[in-house]
Amino acid sequence: MKNNKKTPPPLSWYQWSYFPDFFKNLFIFLAFFIFFTISIVLIWKRQLEKKTQHVLQAVIEQQIAPKAPPSTPAPAPPPSFQQDIQSLTNRVAALEAKLTQTQVSLQIPHKLIALELANGILEGFIPLDSLKAFLQKTPDPWAPPLLATLVSMGDIKNYMYLEASLALPPPPSHLSLWQRIKSKMKSLVHIQRLDEEGNYKLGKLEDIQRALQAHNLQKALESFEKLPPEDQAPLSSWKKMAQDRLFLETTRKTLLLEIAGG
Repeated sequence: MKNNKKTPPPLSWYQWSYFPDFFKNLFIFLAFFIFFTISIVLIWKRQLEKKTQHVLQAVIEQQIAPKAPPSTPAPAPPPSFQQDIQSLTNRVAALEAKLTQTQVSLQIPHKLIALELANGILEGFIPLDSLKAFLQKTPDPWAPPLLATLVSMGDIKNYMYLEASLALPPPPSHLSLWQRIKSKMKSLVHIQRLDEEGNYKLGKLEDIQRALQAHNLQKALESFEKLPPEDQAPLSSWKKMAQDRLFLETTRKTLLLEIAGG
């Protein structure tokens, strides 16, 4: 026997919509969903405002808080009185050394000029007055003593003049014949005594001439001192000229050594 019952067809959306429970439940669900969503949004917004407020408050407090002054190093202890004196002494010594060096550097050009003038005077083409006039205008401390020595000197003679003027005057004409013979014989015969070292006590004009030819004034004057007193007397002016030239030669050597030594 067949079952003649037929299965009813499914309800359509239109049919569902007529059921009152469906709308009621749908309304409740939608209301709950909207309320839940609004609550979440409000809670999130509130938390965000709190975080923003905390950050702004921290920034404001940081700006308002007084800044600590920068740490300054402790001042160095003042130097002692002895250190001040030592420092001042060192500075004064350095200034004195610099001043001395400056004075020496200023004196060297003046000494160079004096050296060139001395060379010209010894060679015979510059008068001694040129050196005297230069020393009068030179403010260096070495100039006045040198000038004081040169004041009493005349013109400096060369070696040819000194050798030519080294001659004894002839005997006077009023001497008798016997006196002239004795003078002639005396000039030909020299009796010289030896000293304890075996050297001649008395010198000869020939020794002085040989020293002049060798341009050795020191030895020439030493030989002059060995002449008999009666020969030295008429040659006193020659001795003065030789001493003046020897002094200028020595001065030239001294200036040269001082310039070379700085």
